[in-house]
Amino acid sequence: MTKIKSNQTINSSCMNRRSFIRTCSSCAACTAAWPVLSSVSAGAEKPTSAKPRIRLVFCETTNDKPIWPNIGYNFDARRKQVIDVLTQYCPKVAFLPIRVMDNNPKHADEVLKEDGEVDGYVLCIQGLGWSNDIVKLCATGKPTLLVDNLFGGSGLFLIRIAQIMKAGKPVDWVSSSNDQDLVASARQFAGLTKGKSGAEIAASFRAARRERTPVTKDWVCKDDPIPLAPLADMDKALGQLKRTRILVVGRHYGDAFHKAARDVTGVTFVQIPYEELDGAYDQVDQKVAKAFAERWIDGAEKVKGLEVEDQDLELRDVAIDMKVKNAGEVTGASFKQTNKPALSSYMIICECGEKIGRAFTGTPPSTIKCPQCGREHNVR
Repeated sequence: MTKIKSNQTINSSCMNRRSFIRTCSSCAACTAAWPVLSSVSAGAEKPTSAKPRIRLVFCETTNDKPIWPNIGYNFDARRKQVIDVLTQYCPKVAFLPIRVMDNNPKHADEVLKEDGEVDGYVLCIQGLGWSNDIVKLCATGKPTLLVDNLFGGSGLFLIRIAQIMKAGKPVDWVSSSNDQDLVASARQFAGLTKGKSGAEIAASFRAARRERTPVTKDWVCKDDPIPLAPLADMDKALGQLKRTRILVVGRHYGDAFHKAARDVTGVTFVQIPYEELDGAYDQVDQKVAKAFAERWIDGAEKVKGLEVEDQDLELRDVAIDMKVKNAGEVTGASFKQTNKPALSSYMIICECGEKIGRAFTGTPPSTIKCPQCGREHNVR
């Protein structure tokens, strides 16, 4: 016996050809009506009725501006990596990938229109898309796993996680550089086929996360005495603070903090736009920059496996640092503070378990070799 949506019961042995074609046409119409916001099908398997259907939402932004982790970040590669690892290691769950962009605040509503078609959600915060409404996407009442793309989506994740968790919905989170931590939590969706509630699935997410979180066993504090400075030295330090000017490069923000710092310590913050810093680049003597770069490279600690073959990358790093110094001389600033998204960094966990990471101000190399096993990784 087969049940259809109208709750009619049809004896399959009595179904004629016309009824069969009519039923198939209805199914085709339903399939054609499935809305696509920005679906991502590469690597995702076709769901079956025996598996819970989980909407895999990638919250993203454009990479042509200062963002975390860096300008030009390869969202496509990271998205494919997540789809591949979940499909491979969570065979009892059917993931339905979709991408939403932060330039359209209605995207979250469009995703939620199809809430009745899925059993839960995995929300991957890929980058700093401040308009990605992850609070709304976490409020469906269905089991939801919030995934921070470490160093990419961390800013949005950190400022929204408290509000999301206080709402009391069946939500938990993963923020890790090891995708197997994501897998361990995502596998818990399979419990839906055994009749587990959304709250029980969220509790399973949490248990898996805590089980895989390293435990610090040695809580013995090391002796780290701080010698008390003479009062005269403190007065000298306060005098130096009052003469300190800090150069803040980039977006104008933090006025309240800057004022409080000036009132309490006497430190003055000097705000300049990126364009002014870029103009200082033209004042850099390239020969002096090259000589300085060569001295820096020769004296820098070498890390096996992280050697950059293109020395121009280091030269650009030094030129950037020198133009900051030039800008500092123009404004009288003695220190610099830059908007973090203007910097670049990467952290990779190789399949062999080796951690590979670097932070820098120049253009990153396209690939990097693991010093342990020799595998190449795309870092753009």
